[in-house]
Amino acid sequence: MSNDQDPLNSYIRFLVEQRDRRNQELSREEMKRIALEMGLSEADLQQAEQIAHDHHVRAQNFMQHQRYQDAVDELKQAAPLLARDVPLHLDLARCYLGLNDAKQAEHWARYCLQLDPSAQDAVALLNQIDHNQGRRQVAAKRKSRTGLFVALGAMGCLIPLIGIIGIVTFQGNSVAPPPTPTPTTTTTPRKTTPTTTAKIDDKHRDIPLTLSGAEHLVLERPHSRLNNYTKSSFYKMTALLRNTSDQDFVEIRARLYLRNQAGTDLVIKDLTPFRKMNGAYVEPGEAIPVNYTAHAKTDVTDAELVITIADQEPHSQLYQNKPIEFQWAVQKPDLAELAISERRRTLREMFNKRESMRLSLVFTNRSPSPLALVKFELDVFDADGKLLTNRKGYAVSQAQPTILAGESRAYHMACVYDGKMADYRLRIIEIQ
Repeated sequence: MSNDQDPLNSYIRFLVEQRDRRNQELSREEMKRIALEMGLSEADLQQAEQIAHDHHVRAQNFMQHQRYQDAVDELKQAAPLLARDVPLHLDLARCYLGLNDAKQAEHWARYCLQLDPSAQDAVALLNQIDHNQGRRQVAAKRKSRTGLFVALGAMGCLIPLIGIIGIVTFQGNSVAPPPTPTPTTTTTPRKTTPTTTAKIDDKHRDIPLTLSGAEHLVLERPHSRLNNYTKSSFYKMTALLRNTSDQDFVEIRARLYLRNQAGTDLVIKDLTPFRKMNGAYVEPGEAIPVNYTAHAKTDVTDAELVITIADQEPHSQLYQNKPIEFQWAVQKPDLAELAISERRRTLREMFNKRESMRLSLVFTNRSPSPLALVKFELDVFDADGKLLTNRKGYAVSQAQPTILAGESRAYHMACVYDGKMADYRLRIIEIQ
């Protein structure tokens, strides 16, 4: 399951939206209730907090290199989940100060004092904000004085210039001597050193990928590759996991091992190809994408994907796919043909007049050639035509295997909004 359709990421995105809209934090009780109503478990909530800590670590890395806007983007993803974390919000205030946004910097510094009245770093930050504002006021006064002096100086230069123009006018009959020719010189162009990009090492190679611990799951179209560049190495893996049983999978978790020739584990990474979500299933015969990209060492020789959880239920045939109409927001390629159907839609009332929707769509490639990217946008409306929420997603992204001609790919999403959904509209905004 890709990140944009993972219910855990939908939950985090909803918290960010609510924080921006309400300009206040949700209580832990509200956060937990929303998470459980979106089909998440206690383990998922713990993982969400870990994701938030990872955002904070990345933000601190950006701050060390003075990339304050990148750091703010990371911190805004973490803050709703760590609403009472003073060091995190102090970093947010420092970033805004680095962006010369004194208003936001002061807001978050004072927020830290609300969380911890004894936060000395927050007080020091407020003093720094006041000091910077004082310096800017002094600089503004100096600039205005300098502008006045420049204007007076210009007027002083203008008077002699008018006199010179008058003299030249009265001496119009005199012929000026011809200008002295300037000798031409021949210069030898400097030799420039051509710029070069990072070269790919000769160890740039495919890595064998095996699947184990899986019953009724088959690995298809694996792409497992180690790219060794001059200063860094990256491992990239994409594949499909196909359900070969007559039952539905409701959850699939895995662990990826990267090993060297001696069998030593160099990287161990937990993956969630399909997270458990009410109303979402991997049906018999269906294939789901799994992908992973990260830094790796140059001596990686083998990769193993071990299935750790593969829960199944009897196949549900209560719903039949219903074709839906969609629009093209981009110029439709000549040979591109796409069919979209709704597999399952579930609505659930929540507290505070909110509603959650779980939607499963199936995208089928009717083109004669593969599709490498299909991006769409979905608007949800109430009965009066008011827009309740907007979501973008990838039926297939460039980090996943392509959708071959005649092949289908399911997309599962969960979203929460204020109001009651009456209809939704879908449009294709990018296709390759």
